[in-house]
Amino acid sequence: MRRIIALIAASAVAFTVVSLPLATPISAQSCDDVKFIFARGSGQSLGAAEYSSFKSSIETVLRKASLGLKYSFYELGSASYGGGQYPAIAMDTISAIGAKISAGRAFDFGNSVRQGKTELKSYISQTSNLCKNTKFVLGGYSQGAMVMTDSIPDLDPNKVIYSATFGDPYLYLPEGKGLFPPACRGENLSDYRVFAPNCNTSEGILGGKKPYEPSSWAGKIGLWCNNKDFMCGAGLEFTVDFSTADVFDNAIDSALKAGHLNYVSDGHFQSAANIIIEKLKTTFKKTSAKTTAYSNRDTVFLIDHTTSMTTHIRNYINEAKRLAKETIDGGGRIALYTYGDLIDATSNARPEYATPIKMLDLGATYEEFCDLIGHIKLAGGGDEPESALSALLTIMNEQHWKPNATKSIIVLTDATFLSPDRDGTTLEQVVKRSLEIDPVNIYVVNTTGSASFYDNITTLTGGAIFTTTDSLSTDYLLLRPNANFSLSNYYGLVGDEITFTVTTDGNIVKYEWDLDFDGVFESTSTGPSISKVYNQPSSGFIQFKATNSSGQSSTASALLSVTSSMSALPSISNLNYSLDSTTLNLSYSLGEDTAGVFVSVDGAILGATNQTSLQITDFTRSSTITITPISNSGQIGEPVSFTIDIDAPAKDSASSKQPATILAPKSGIR
Repeated sequence: MRRIIALIAASAVAFTVVSLPLATPISAQSCDDVKFIFARGSGQSLGAAEYSSFKSSIETVLRKASLGLKYSFYELGSASYGGGQYPAIAMDTISAIGAKISAGRAFDFGNSVRQGKTELKSYISQTSNLCKNTKFVLGGYSQGAMVMTDSIPDLDPNKVIYSATFGDPYLYLPEGKGLFPPACRGENLSDYRVFAPNCNTSEGILGGKKPYEPSSWAGKIGLWCNNKDFMCGAGLEFTVDFSTADVFDNAIDSALKAGHLNYVSDGHFQSAANIIIEKLKTTFKKTSAKTTAYSNRDTVFLIDHTTSMTTHIRNYINEAKRLAKETIDGGGRIALYTYGDLIDATSNARPEYATPIKMLDLGATYEEFCDLIGHIKLAGGGDEPESALSALLTIMNEQHWKPNATKSIIVLTDATFLSPDRDGTTLEQVVKRSLEIDPVNIYVVNTTGSASFYDNITTLTGGAIFTTTDSLSTDYLLLRPNANFSLSNYYGLVGDEITFTVTTDGNIVKYEWDLDFDGVFESTSTGPSISKVYNQPSSGFIQFKATNSSGQSSTASALLSVTSSMSALPSISNLNYSLDSTTLNLSYSLGEDTAGVFVSVDGAILGATNQTSLQITDFTRSSTITITPISNSGQIGEPVSFTIDIDAPAKDSASSKQPATILAPKSGIR
């Protein structure tokens, strides 16, 4: 099953050749202080979601900061500069392939990247010739990230303030290399690693650009690689199955949706805008400018809709409206659910009161929130305990939570809860899911004498209990610090020291740690880092708690696994190749637990195969071939690349008589 869709893109848009305008002459009178340049992903049209989010996020923080800068935006492909006009060409989706495949369209893909590089360099050169003081900020998603990364060595770092890449198939993080990589012990994290929570991430699927950050670019580059984005090397989240082409193709499509297509919804362009604004303040000496960071908050309101709430509902609704408005005004997101007792959902008389009722997803407007919260109907109940556990677990599973956001569920109720719930949901399940999400802090507002019933659930999820409707103040909710582990997962061997590091904002006065998975913060440190040696196999969620000078606190969680041994990683060896006219003949051996390989030519993935002999036809020019091993569990091994010279096939054939033996590449454990 072959489909022409975006290979490395946010949407499936067929590529069409169109006539785009030539470059608009740049006038010295129109010189900007800063120009923002963005490159889109494969198959995307101009103005796609990633560019729109990049642009709007930066405009928002600039407006709030009041820097007084003159600026403009340019999207590569909008015009022709230096004979280059970036087409962001679409490719076939990654599919299971047999023993023979054509390299034909790979050359179109490689040319697309080269066109983008030409346009970028020419645009910056022409602008700089007329506007000597103009600075540039670069951004690129997927194929567009490849354009930016590949262009860095040819650009003047003194002209560029910052370059941000998202889902870059050329990503390179050396700390993720090795059978037991330093990153998994919290060591040697690259300074340009803004968001790459999977400690095993080392190279993008097309191999790493080395160095990713040249020394002259120190502090000017940042990368974002989602936890499940295999395009930038974070691993596949499924069992690799080559039984049929359809099975593999569908799994790959699902994997793309799980990680590579989520940079807008995950809020990463907002995160980049916060960094960029600080760079602008420093560059243009605007150190007294306002703080402009997005309030990265995800808050879900869960309201008890049973009839006993009649005397409380008005106050609860007013409190929820106040908190919702402040959350949205600060750049956060809100959602709304109601709940009751699951037994009401099975009653023929009350089927409409199923638990929970989703009224609004995260991202709702304040107007939508006010309209629906005012139409909550109270019914059901009749006994005090309600199905809060089932509702909480449903919310955590249904909502798309932003990574690195401070996440909260605010329960407004006058009752206790069933434990276990009527559907079997347990407190332990709710707490575990909260920590998996990093975590979701549960707050309970209960103005009756039953508030203390919620001690365990709030304590174990880093939340709190409030006994009056105004005690959960806006300041408490919105001004509490944002805390995040640098990684979502840590791995270690018994007896090794593991270092945990967090990022926080605000004036933190207390750093507390739960490093033995029991929910008790037994350790403290004087800063955002702590080390511990584990002398026996261990596994669970570690936690961190940050408290600021106003007494407000937030928690963060990460998964730790300490083992006594390590499994083999996907690899290939005994690589042989020969060029016969326009056909490349390949053979190699698959390592232990290696299901197959991804095959790419000049930066374009041709597909994946479990064959150990392969023919790639239709070579018409010199090319670089990359073979990337994948394990049965979806772990991505270290890519192996080599170059063929189409103008000297005899040399290639001769050299293949002494085949290169590729040692089993080392990468992170899973």
